[in-house]
Amino acid sequence: GGQRRSYGRGRGRGHGQYNQHNAAPSPPLDFYPGEDFFGTGSLISQLDKKVIVILLDHQHIVGVLRSFDQFGNFVLQHACRRFYEGNNFCDIPLGLYIIRGEQVVLLGELDAEKDENGVEGGLV
Repeated sequence: GGQRRSYGRGRGRGHGQYNQHNAAPSPPLDFYPGEDFFGTGSLISQLDKKVIVILLDHQHIVGVLRSFDQFGNFVLQHACRRFYEGNNFCDIPLGLYIIRGEQVVLLGELDAEKDENGVEGGLV
């Protein structure tokens, strides 16, 4: 008759449910040396650093890399679109910016001090 059976994961307390008490703590970022990973996994060492992304349509986007996924999609915080004229450039603020991986040509880390103060001799 009215007997219930549970197969697999149950809905009751403690049966496969995620909660903060059984979650493993995340290791610090320096635990992941970037050179030991392939593909987008190698970007772990770039997290929370100022980067420049060059897109297929020749846009240059500068911002702090906050997240990425296995498809090469990026989330940049404090992003700006950068325009160059000779040895000068200007930035147009964009805010939080999501970039599709299929549009990316290049991603590189910026030296924050040189980016703020400029470089003797200009951009060349």
